[in-house]
Amino acid sequence: MDDALHVTELPDGTVEIGVHIADVSHFVKPDTEVDVEAQNRSTTVYLVDQVLPMLPRPLCEIACSLNENVDRLAFSCVWQMNKDGTMCTTAVWFGKSIIRSCARLDYQIAQNCIENKCGKLHENSWDDENSELWSKARRPLKNGPWSCYQVAEDVRLMHLVAKERRQKRSENGALSLNKTKLSFRTDSNNNPMKCEPYPIMDSNRLIEEYMLCANYLVAEYMILNCGPLAMLRRHPEPLDKGLAEVVGEREWLTDKRLHLLLN
Repeated sequence: MDDALHVTELPDGTVEIGVHIADVSHFVKPDTEVDVEAQNRSTTVYLVDQVLPMLPRPLCEIACSLNENVDRLAFSCVWQMNKDGTMCTTAVWFGKSIIRSCARLDYQIAQNCIENKCGKLHENSWDDENSELWSKARRPLKNGPWSCYQVAEDVRLMHLVAKERRQKRSENGALSLNKTKLSFRTDSNNNPMKCEPYPIMDSNRLIEEYMLCANYLVAEYMILNCGPLAMLRRHPEPLDKGLAEVVGEREWLTDKRLHLLLN
């Protein structure tokens, strides 16, 4: 629960997108014991039956977790996009913020919304005809400012824009990494009993697309405004030998496909 999204359709037909990241820096000051230990751990480690957090659990599970229906401190990146996936020329806003998430969805619930399996009732409805597809614990508050329908409509709008954005990136030569990710099922004693591919759905791709957009905008801002203070990851040029092998393999595959078509 360290990131959240919002979308707002604007009067001119564009959409405002916001990516909000938990503001850990408010709670963890430089060179404190917590900071030093977090540097040593570097990352949260996810095992089959447990999680070894980088930060103390009261921080990562409560104070720095963007839980729903409570005010939480975040650092936000907010920008505007056209519905065809292109970026608007309006200024991007970066800053510290206080957000209140209206619903804590998971990937499957978001996918059900995208596929119009739930969140289809009228705007003021909280209940849903497919309650098993959207657990009540993950819905907006029953008497709150947002309904299931409104949340689902926002998810569907974000999906529409993200799909167009991904298509344009692909057409421009973006690299797509589709390595299979494994998930494990455990028995009552938390012993692994089954291993299977982790399904990648449109809802996963939706989140990925907006995180890529936010990372791009942050990197662009740092390059233009932070000078030598901007520390960015840079991939070196490919080795000639490896590049030649990749090109050769692509040519071989093209020739093979052509041979199959002709025969």
